[in-house]
Amino acid sequence: MPEGHRWIPIKGKMEAVIEAYEQTGEPVVIFASGDPYFYGFGNTLKKWRPHANVQAFPYFNCIQLLSHREQINYSEVAAVSVHGRNWDQLDKTLMETKPLIGVLTDSQKTPAAIARRLLEYGFTQYEMILGEALESSEEKISRLSLQEASEYASHPLNCLLLESRETLSGAAYGIEDEDFAALPGRPRMITKKPIRLAALSALKLDKAKVFWDLGSCTGSMAIEAKRLFPALKTFAFEKRLECENIIRQNMRKFQCPGIQIKMGDIFDINPKDLPKPDALFIGGHGNCLREMILRMHPHLKPGGRLVINTVKAASEKEFTETCQQLGYAPASETLIAVNDYNPIKIISTRKV
Repeated sequence: MPEGHRWIPIKGKMEAVIEAYEQTGEPVVIFASGDPYFYGFGNTLKKWRPHANVQAFPYFNCIQLLSHREQINYSEVAAVSVHGRNWDQLDKTLMETKPLIGVLTDSQKTPAAIARRLLEYGFTQYEMILGEALESSEEKISRLSLQEASEYASHPLNCLLLESRETLSGAAYGIEDEDFAALPGRPRMITKKPIRLAALSALKLDKAKVFWDLGSCTGSMAIEAKRLFPALKTFAFEKRLECENIIRQNMRKFQCPGIQIKMGDIFDINPKDLPKPDALFIGGHGNCLREMILRMHPHLKPGGRLVINTVKAASEKEFTETCQQLGYAPASETLIAVNDYNPIKIISTRKV
């Protein structure tokens, strides 16, 4: 190193690190492993100082190195990171049935923790290729079953590939009603498949980023939505305590991780703590429909869709009148009758 050099470690608040670089008043050399633009510090620089004059000298990233060692076609790898992040990226990629997934880990979301998550949600078609301390004297590469990986204590410097042993297909459009775990003694208490799919269509989830399912019960609407749109941030609200385990059971059965369950009365939950929805479904309202709409109205994004299924004319009237008073777009209605069940009217509108 040159005489009089000064180390500025990359730690703590990144804005403070970048400011320390600028205060030197001269060019700064940054040492970082791998490719700075593959979940690396180059992206951090670009975020905080998009107009900075940066020259990069990249090397192979660890997923590339592991692919090279195993002679795997790197162009087919779907790379994700759970390093300092939540599970969303990995969940989405698994639900998209990618056959080859590269994963950057951290000290909490270790290879063992990742394997346990895959086992919990039934992604048993994968096996793990684990690379530890690559390009060091401790380098080790292992092929592990998920069960083996779930109990494996790995080197802290690691990355992994998830390789499917099967030909995969995407989620089917429409889960059969009888396949859902239901409330004990109340198997008919579920949004029926034709109603569910029509309501999902009315919600226009292909344009949504955040979806709230109010009165989720078995989780059928939330699960169907998340399976069809894996990137959708999905929240299931339910006040009956016995429903939490039912929703989780159905999430595991249908390989649907990532739904956030919010238990309790919606009037006791503070929506300000959650990302605002641009699609909202009212599956249950406990005879407080107007109050629920008024409570949800400030949080629904402009242009967001609001959908309800109704049997009673009184609920239909209360919904349409309340939405009209709030200035929503004219509602559209679809009437569906399924077998011997009461006809259901699906009403949708849009916040202007």
